[in-house]
Formats: sequence, structure tokens, C-alpha cells
Amino acid sequence: MTSHNIDLEENEATILETSARIFSAYLSRPDYSSKDEETLFNHSIDLAIRMAKEVDRRVSTGEEVRSSLSNDPEYRPLG
Repeated sequence: MTSHNIDLEENEATILETSARIFSAYLSRPDYSSKDEETLFNHSIDLAIRMAKEVDRRVSTGEEVRSSLSNDPEYRPLG
């Protein structure tokens, strides 16, 4: 068995985890076909990256999030 050492940065590991969850959801669909696996695999990664970029674009600092949430009348902080 070949051993691989993969050193991911935290953001890369997060994207890997997200894409794995997306891919898992695709694989659990009743209409899943193994012939679509490569396409779904790549799409899962692309979608996770797009999601990460969009979150980064919308939330550049925690202060902005707290500020915008505090102006939301439906926001209820946890705890």
C-alpha cells in the first residue's frame, strides 16, 4: 500500500470537507450513476470553492458580521 503525505492549509481542508459532503450527497441520490462520478466529483469541488469565495466576499471581517447582524431585528445571538 502506498502512503501519501498530504499537507493541507486550514482553508484547503475546509474546502475538502465541504466538497466531500457535497459529493456524498450526490452519491446518495437515487438517480446516481457511476458513469457520472467524475463529473460529480469535479462539480463538488468547484461548488465548494465557489461557496468559499462567496462567503469570503460577503464576510471580510467578523466585525462587519456582528454589525450587520445587530441591525437585523430577527437576529438572536446564541448563549
